Amino acid sequence: MPFFSVIIPSYNRADRIENTIHSIINQEFEDWELIIVDDGSTDNTKEVISAIDDNRIKYFYKENGERGAARDFGAQKAQGEFLNFFDSDDLMLVHHLQKAYDNIQSNKETKVLCYPWLYCDETGTENGNKRTFEGDLNEVVCHKNYVHLNGTFVQSAAYKEHPFNTDREFIICEDWYFILKLSLAYELQYENIPSFKYILHEGSTMSNMKSKNFEVALKYFNILIKNHHNILAKFEKRILFEMYSMTALAAAIEGRGFRKKAIHYLRKALSKKPSALFSKRTLATIKHLLNVKRRS
Repeated sequence: MPFFSVIIPSYNRADRIENTIHSIINQEFEDWELIIVDDGSTDNTKEVISAIDDNRIKYFYKENGERGAARDFGAQKAQGEFLNFFDSDDLMLVHHLQKAYDNIQSNKETKVLCYPWLYCDETGTENGNKRTFEGDLNEVVCHKNYVHLNGTFVQSAAYKEHPFNTDREFIICEDWYFILKLSLAYELQYENIPSFKYILHEGSTMSNMKSKNFEVALKYFNILIKNHHNILAKFEKRILFEMYSMTALAAAIEGRGFRKKAIHYLRKALSKKPSALFSKRTLATIKHLLNVKRRS
């Protein structure tokens, strides 16, 4: 049994997944399996993966069910002691798995371990920005979507207790929802060493999200807050501000037919956090709303 099961859900990423796979093959730590869940791709993803000769790579094809279902499918196939869900367009630094292994070995009580990252352009070149962690990570993730799945290692037994939501309509902030659920059950441990490259490109998921996607996520976050109100009550305004403001911006970007929706969610966001009136997200939302008004 491998120590790590790296699980990659992929949909039509034949042009990017090869580099991701090679970043895993080049890891300093070698006791891993890679489970690739091809979530209904229509490109040549299978051919790209088949050309890579490494018996630690396991390929599975399934009908499209979106990321939550694909990740859970991979988790059901995994044999590793710890799971690492990794995106098909990002890159592991060579110490990604080794650092996690060393940390877990030094603390046998570890259930969830998190690492920050470096921001890079499409070529994998660092742009000078990076995410760092500080303070109580359990509390920080109650404020915003602060932890990336790429840098998160979850004990297999812990995952079985708190699996991914597999609703195919829940395709935005589902990672934050998953981390938030874990934070309600376990201590989120971290080591402040970047362990992967987050690649910024036009085809990334966030750049294609619609307001309806955020509304589905909002439904689940409201349920989570209600079910864990004893813990999340003091964070409720912050969580809802994040969700309302992101929904407002998405609706404003969608244009003329979504102007009323954008204004509705912007008002709800500012009711939760009035001080955010001049935040970048609020100003961006207002800018798009004004552009829509001029065009109409």
